[in-house]
Amino acid sequence: MTTLSLAMIVRNNADTLQDIIQEAIACGVTEIVIVDTAPDKSDDGTYDIAWRDTYGLDSIKFLHFPWIDDFAAARNFAFENTHGSHILWLDSDDRIPERSQETIAELVRSGDLDGQNALFMQYAMFDSKGNVSSTFIRERIISREAFDTTSKWVGRVHECIAIYDPAVRINEVIEHKPLPSKTPDPGRNLRILDSMYEDGDRSPRTLFYYARELYWNGNFAKAILMYEKWITTSPIDWELYSGRLELAACYSKMEDEERQKKVLLDAIMSIPSRAEAWVDLGKIFYDKKEWAESVPFFRAACGAKRPETGFVNEHTYGTLPYDYLATSLSWSGSIEEAYQITKDVLLPVNPVDERILGNISFYERQLNSESYG
Repeated sequence: MTTLSLAMIVRNNADTLQDIIQEAIACGVTEIVIVDTAPDKSDDGTYDIAWRDTYGLDSIKFLHFPWIDDFAAARNFAFENTHGSHILWLDSDDRIPERSQETIAELVRSGDLDGQNALFMQYAMFDSKGNVSSTFIRERIISREAFDTTSKWVGRVHECIAIYDPAVRINEVIEHKPLPSKTPDPGRNLRILDSMYEDGDRSPRTLFYYARELYWNGNFAKAILMYEKWITTSPIDWELYSGRLELAACYSKMEDEERQKKVLLDAIMSIPSRAEAWVDLGKIFYDKKEWAESVPFFRAACGAKRPETGFVNEHTYGTLPYDYLATSLSWSGSIEEAYQITKDVLLPVNPVDERILGNISFYERQLNSESYG
């Protein structure tokens, strides 16, 4: 029989905590363990919300974990204080769509998680307009047996837990939706990774996330060094592809176009079926208004199939490359093809977009003037 516990770490998350608790309960959670990592305890009402009522559960605990710059240690502490046969982990600014709630609840009721080490789901990030910007697959429910015997959270920051088959994999999603009003300490992760690196940690995972944090914090030259060190560790193919995209972005910030192109071409050579590097290469020419040169890259991206593994930039598997392609074709003189792409691909997705409607009108005028001129 599957029993599901929720394990969370929080710090001043009163604005979102009640929603995610209720959504977790709808998934079949019967025990909640909330671990507060604030120096004393959260001072925004998080504690009061957690203890507002028992939510009809068998058990709810609100525990304190003195912060030691170690997310994995905090998650392990939360897991150690649960008792269910399986453990669901969430952040307080995650959301569980109704369909995902129903799917998880059915897996719990049916016993389909019995004997399984984990449940893997999609994890979705969002852009400033509320659209899904990227997704990747993450372990979401871990069995008590796996946690007790073989699997613990590792990584002081960007923590993960290694899980081995047997496991269930579903396409349903958990959404990560931080409130715009919440502004986490922008240098926290970098400070932790600086310390890890200074202490001699050269593991591939540390090098990768150190490079990422350096990039996000604007230290592009040092990020390049860390990405290059990481590449020598022979990461698996999709990780290498993602790292090369980010290394190319560093070179772009350093205005080193030749190295940017080379790294993107290396990415394409490693996995030519993915769209991201094709789009990024096309944009190099697009931004310089070298329209004809950009066309082959955007055209290649338009034919790419969304991958099932790794970090996925969802925009590049939607209409984005078609939009770039149509504009490049238009400026390079291929009005009819630009018109067809805009009308057949872009308009159905954005039927009231003024820019797209304006482009269609422009293309129709151009085509009519050619026909009757």
